[in-house]
Formats: sequence, structure tokens, C-alpha cells
Amino acid sequence: MSNAHTPGAATGPACPARRVGLAYGVRSALMLGVALGGVAVSLIRQERDARASGEQALRAIHTELLRMAMDDPLYRSAWGPFFASDDPDAQREHMYVNLIISQFQMAFELRTISEQHLREAAYILLSGEAGQRFWATGRELRQRAVSSRRERRFHEIIDAEYQRALRSPAAAPAPAGHVG
Repeated sequence: MSNAHTPGAATGPACPARRVGLAYGVRSALMLGVALGGVAVSLIRQERDARASGEQALRAIHTELLRMAMDDPLYRSAWGPFFASDDPDAQREHMYVNLIISQFQMAFELRTISEQHLREAAYILLSGEAGQRFWATGRELRQRAVSSRRERRFHEIIDAEYQRALRSPAAAPAPAGHVG
């Protein structure tokens, strides 16, 4: 009597068709797992991109509101008792430095500038009187408003560069063509 006629022989563990089916099943499950992992990574990236786009839109609105306030004392007064000075020029200066710091922050959070680049730019900005006045009056408010580790790191860097600028401000570059 041959195996072909033995009941259950064609479906037993030694059956070639069963081994092929199991191999394809395992391979299919692995491919499905990789595909689902790819979809998950894609969704995470899309969520990050959407969040970054939303933040950029909010910051663009903030920038426009500050520009309007810089141009018109009526709009500036709408911000409330926000400024350390009653001098309109000092208020516009404060808002302008805030825009620069906000631009630095957005670039750092979106990872379009390195930490070293941020440090150098902040050091130069905070070596000037306008930058120092801004950070001296606004640093605590900005540091209390952090909402992420990256944002906290940004403010730590800015504060460190502020401290460095107080100790040893950046020198102005030599005029073009000047040989020292």
C-alpha cells in the first residue's frame, strides 16, 4: 500500500505542500509586519510635519501681529503692560529682538540650524545692548513658557550665550580692507 492512499498522508507534517504553505505563511507575515512598520513610521512623520506646519503658521501670525504693533502705537498698546519702557523706540526694539529670538527658536526646533550655529548667532545678538536688554527683561517669561525638551534646550543655550556675552561681548568685525 502506498502513502498516497493512506488516510492523512497528504496532509501530514512531512507533506511538501504543507511545508511550502507554511514557508509562504511565515514570509507573508514578516512582509506584513515590515509593511505595517513602514506605515507607522510614515504616519509619525506626517504627524510631525503637520505639527511643524501648524507651528510655522502660528508663528507667522505672531510675526504679523508684532509687525503691526511695531508700526502703530495703537496696536502696540493693545498688548497691555508688556514693555519695560514707555519709549516707543525701545518698545519696537524689544519686539524686533523678540522676532529674531523667535526665528532662532523655530529654526532650532525644526533642526534647520545646528546647536553651534545657534550659539554663535545668539552670542552675537546678545553681545549688543538691544539683545541684552531683551533677554534681561524677557528671559524668565520665556523660560517659564517652555513646553518641550527641545524648547527647554533652546532657552538653556540662549541663556548660556547671554551669560557669555555679559562676561566677554563679541567684538565688531574689522572694516573691510583693514589689515590688523
